[in-house]
Amino acid sequence: MAKKGAVMEREAEVSQLLSATVGVPDLQAAVRFASKATGRVVVVILGCALLEARNGSLRVMCCDGNIWAWQDIPAEVEGEWRACVDAAVLSKIVAALPGNGAVIECSGDSLKIVSGGAEFTLGTRDALDWPEPPELPESERIVVPGEALSKGIRAVLYAVAIDKHFPAYTGVMMESDNGRLAFIANDKQQTAFAYVDVPSEDVRLLLTAEVAEIISTLDGEVALEVEGQWVRASAGTSYVVGNSIADPYPNWRAIRDKHGVQAFSWTMPKADLVGALQRALIASGVDFGRVDFEDAAEKGIRVKAQASFRSADEVIPATKSLEADPEARTSFNGNKALAALKTIDSDQVEMHLSGPTSAILFRGTGDESHFCMLSPVH
Repeated sequence: MAKKGAVMEREAEVSQLLSATVGVPDLQAAVRFASKATGRVVVVILGCALLEARNGSLRVMCCDGNIWAWQDIPAEVEGEWRACVDAAVLSKIVAALPGNGAVIECSGDSLKIVSGGAEFTLGTRDALDWPEPPELPESERIVVPGEALSKGIRAVLYAVAIDKHFPAYTGVMMESDNGRLAFIANDKQQTAFAYVDVPSEDVRLLLTAEVAEIISTLDGEVALEVEGQWVRASAGTSYVVGNSIADPYPNWRAIRDKHGVQAFSWTMPKADLVGALQRALIASGVDFGRVDFEDAAEKGIRVKAQASFRSADEVIPATKSLEADPEARTSFNGNKALAALKTIDSDQVEMHLSGPTSAILFRGTGDESHFCMLSPVH
């Protein structure tokens, strides 16, 4: 009788064995994408990834409490099941799988992943504790090519503010502007602008920097939907749901129109300017970051900095739009200037300036689709 009972228990265990067979490249891509929504969390379940197998697909989802990111991949599913496992450990395991295919088995309080000759077992947490993403009703969709969306977001993302006391400044604004889609970021000391040639009408959406960064990784046609405080982005079988920002955004058109046209401009190799700024920051101190700029007559421009017991002074050859002017000087944050220059995809850059109290403008030579304005440092 004891033997018969053991056999019955074993048969019950086998009947409860649930699995999903997937391609390893698909699984790796899904985990990489979903993991973008994990962060430093104190709630244990938010450090997990949810695996959900049903209807011929496996869903991999992560959540940091404010953002959900998930991807559905094709799978041969045996039974419907859900399991939560440590997201960081899952990422390392999946990245190291040796085979082209993997079998994921869910049984009781454990998850087994088998690929090639490798076998891993993970403990699971109760999927009933998983926070479900908000359900958004069907609404008007904004469809943007993923390449254009990524280009616009990545061009300005560096300029968002870190200070959470001013929520509007911590986001990326997307707004229609004369038949193009504008992307703007502003941290009160700098404003970055980028335009993409995507016909759009009545688009005005302020994304958190975290949501914008994940959305910028989507491929193909990206559909954006907004409902209240939430925004949902989808492309193929990849999805992101997160907060939008409702706070009023600064009048970026007024900033652009006020500082977009300057009296003087200098054109020079970007590498020369980047090198001079890096050397000046050695003298000024990276934390402080103040760099002085002034016209150097027929020689070009002078970049200099000083702090206690040290200084730097360098002249860069540059082509000027007008003759030298004594007012063509300013001081600015060299670290922010370097961050702006990294986003400019051009070997030659232009610097525009009117005087010591005006903003300084950086852009690629002849490129009016992307530029950054830095406020002077006094």
